[in-house]
Amino acid sequence: MASLPEPNAGTDSVDANWVAKILAALPREFEPARRMVDICREAGVAEQNLVAVARAIVDLVKPFGFIEVDEGPDGPRVRAVSSHGSYFAASWSAYIREGEPILANWGRPASADGPYLAHDVLHGSQLLYLIERQRIGEKENPIPLREATVVQVVLKAKTRGRRGASYLMQYDQEAQQFQFIGGHVRTSDSSARVAATRELAEELPANRFSFMPSGDDLVEIGSSELTGLSRAYGVATRYHFTFFHLRTRQRTIALGPADRWVSAKEIASGQTRSGDRITRESVILADSLVGGGLRSLPLSCDDVQKLPLRMVLSERRWEIVGLILAVIGIAISMVPLVK
Repeated sequence: MASLPEPNAGTDSVDANWVAKILAALPREFEPARRMVDICREAGVAEQNLVAVARAIVDLVKPFGFIEVDEGPDGPRVRAVSSHGSYFAASWSAYIREGEPILANWGRPASADGPYLAHDVLHGSQLLYLIERQRIGEKENPIPLREATVVQVVLKAKTRGRRGASYLMQYDQEAQQFQFIGGHVRTSDSSARVAATRELAEELPANRFSFMPSGDDLVEIGSSELTGLSRAYGVATRYHFTFFHLRTRQRTIALGPADRWVSAKEIASGQTRSGDRITRESVILADSLVGGGLRSLPLSCDDVQKLPLRMVLSERRWEIVGLILAVIGIAISMVPLVK
């Protein structure tokens, strides 16, 4: 997109509201389209800057979709696509003249999942997430706006009361989802393996993994890439993943409050039994790197892992409520028998 020169460069007067004037002067949907250079001239843009400013304004507002643009030999001709489009331009113009920001709270994390209230959408980070989600859509190769190099570690075990293996995941507050243990590779990490061992120590601190020759084993599964929408930053991100599989000599893997053993069925559904989101993209990627898929990986530890009480209560709350009601019912039925 062309840069915006000073509107009246070389003249004695500069109109601070020239952009507002251009937006306010855009033809309505029922009016004939006009050349953008003519609108810019009437707004006070200097003659020597007309073509550059007209091009820059068109390139700036066109992605919003509220104007029709006809690229002719004498430059772009424009008009609003509808009455709402015209009012959007007028509202934008008023914001500029009044000196008020349209969006606020750019530092606040976006909420990836709706429903959204009016004040949510007017947070800058939330709008960014929504427009990036629309831009990516179903594109096979969307243009990424950031790069991220990530390591993830697969921990797999049998868990009491479940059929089949479960996979250890941790809840990410920013992304608002469960994902494999791991994180971003730092500049201080000399390799992906070093980053993976550091992440294990940071995210599972109650465990004392040892990667000496006779200790725990961290096996690299492989590396791959994907482009997806970052739920933490709200933009299309090119992820460079390296996956590892942990085989530990520990009998029990100690969990923190954000950790959870997730079943293959939960991963396939994209959410836990309690309704929390589970990332599927990186799991599918890791699965594709293993001959036979993740199901063919050996268990990370031999012993059956106990589910924390909070998980049992969360997953089987209705069974527990039913049991409590049954006990209460039995107790009440026995009251008349007590003398």
